[in-house]
Amino acid sequence: MTTADSSSPLALRKSTRLAVHSTDDSKGECQLALNGNLLADRFDNTILDAQYEVADGCLLAVLGSDSPWDVTASLYLLDSTGRIIDAIHGGGMFVAGGFAEVGLDAAGLTFVFPGVENRYRLSVSQRAAWRSPLPSGWRYQRWWATHRLQLLQLNRPT
Repeated sequence: MTTADSSSPLALRKSTRLAVHSTDDSKGECQLALNGNLLADRFDNTILDAQYEVADGCLLAVLGSDSPWDVTASLYLLDSTGRIIDAIHGGGMFVAGGFAEVGLDAAGLTFVFPGVENRYRLSVSQRAAWRSPLPSGWRYQRWWATHRLQLLQLNRPT
């Protein structure tokens, strides 16, 4: 058995363990349930666009908004009990489209958001580390901290 390098990305696979339990549209938040059990944290956005299980037992939740004018997404890394470990938020005003998975492989999740002109790669590392700045329009939930999530823009605007 080989051990993964702590800086190399962990494999992801699709999951069905999370569900939206309730939403508060006035705040743009929701509560999630993990395996039917309500989680204590409130999450930005109200639509569970996608979910993935990480090789180490963590979960990745992709939550989106339901606004026709402003598209937002929140990428949450949860531990095996559903506690938030790390999060990235992004979006754009007057932008059409939303999250769409393009690929899922050993290097992470490739997706487009917002619209088809911006392609991103999200990877989850085994250990938290200082990361380079995120692409324009994206921010970490916790500033001045180490992160397990890393987001790269694969194509550059022309």
